[in-house]
Amino acid sequence: AVDVVNKRHSIDRLNRRVGESREENAALMDDNTALSNRMTTNARINQAIADAQRSFDKKDAEVYSQGNDILLRLKTVQFASGKSDIPTAAFAVLGKTKQVIQDLRAKKVVVQGHTDSTGSAALNKKLSMARAEAVADYLSTDGSIDRSMIEAVGFGDMRPLTTNKTAAGRAQNRRVDIVITPGLNESNLSQR
Repeated sequence: AVDVVNKRHSIDRLNRRVGESREENAALMDDNTALSNRMTTNARINQAIADAQRSFDKKDAEVYSQGNDILLRLKTVQFASGKSDIPTAAFAVLGKTKQVIQDLRAKKVVVQGHTDSTGSAALNKKLSMARAEAVADYLSTDGSIDRSMIEAVGFGDMRPLTTNKTAAGRAQNRRVDIVITPGLNESNLSQR
């Protein structure tokens, strides 16, 4: 009888260990799934960045990763001092930008307007917002991009790329950056 009781205790201990092992395996499987999902998301982001980079000449735009978002720094969208009218030279790159936004099946687009340091902070804030609004409106004019998913933000002269002490530096700081949140749940971000 003592031998039977000892064997039952041994079986109970083994069953507990098996149960603990199953829980550990389940936790490891969950961790593995989460890691695999992150890797898939990162691969999609990297592919989206590569696709976007191929869409632009280096002189027109730079493409960066910003977490799960993609930042387009539009080099040829440089506004005249004190103006928010989109320069004619910028229409081609904005057309490519529209296509990239569509290819990424964007869930959200943030147009960031910037100024140089000429003028007051209040004037620069207002002007940068007007520039962001002008680009946001242009991106949605033909209806291919829903205006409600585009947010315009004006930063004034708070985020310069380079010095404001030279005319060339000030021209470079009068810009628009576009942050795109791609639809990463899609199996194929770009159909090109």
